[in-house]
Amino acid sequence: MQQLGEKISPSLVVLESLSYLDLSKNNFSGSTIPSFFSSVPSLRYLNLSHSLFEGLLPHQLGNLSSLRVLDLSSNSLYGHIPSSISNLPPLSYLDLGFNLITGQIPDGLGQLKHHESLYLSANLLHGLIPASVGNLSSLRLFSLSANKLNGTFPNSMGLLSNLEELYVGTNSLAGIVSEASFAKLSKLKIYTCSNFLFFNMNSNWVPPFQLHILKMSSSNMGPRFPLWLRTQTSLNYLDIS
Repeated sequence: MQQLGEKISPSLVVLESLSYLDLSKNNFSGSTIPSFFSSVPSLRYLNLSHSLFEGLLPHQLGNLSSLRVLDLSSNSLYGHIPSSISNLPPLSYLDLGFNLITGQIPDGLGQLKHHESLYLSANLLHGLIPASVGNLSSLRLFSLSANKLNGTFPNSMGLLSNLEELYVGTNSLAGIVSEASFAKLSKLKIYTCSNFLFFNMNSNWVPPFQLHILKMSSSNMGPRFPLWLRTQTSLNYLDIS
């Protein structure tokens, strides 16, 4: 398949009924994501991943009020996540992974009530995980791994009753984690958290989930062996090194 190597033509804006646009895996090296995409109000799917885009994330993306899927992963995008993202209530899939995005995770992401998959991994995000993520009631996958996040694990994460996969490894998280952080995570299957957190669980705690994969290297789970691990009868991968 021949790759596109030129800038995207503004003539796309005349396609007023366009709902699906996939320009992934092309060579737009040196090009920024054009702001005129915001003039295609019917757009529901936009995939610009793996295409060598550079520059800031355009805040005009917040004008795409019908957008359900936005994939900008594996480019060279930098700057902060624009607050206008919170203007996309139908958005159910957002992938900004493997870029150079800095700043903090905006509180406004908690307004995306229909969000099912949120990938922010492999960036340069710092600061705290905002408590507002507990409002993402439809979230099934949440990936924050390989950033520079600090602080502790917010108890509001324990409200994500539909969460199945959580990746927060390779950050600088620290502090105490209690049962409250997992209170309603009955559907959780994959949990990776390679940080310096102290897991202060009651000795008779029975988790609401049955994990398949658990990676908790560098975490403090002692001094005694955590008895709650004995309840995980579906576990097939365990790392507590």
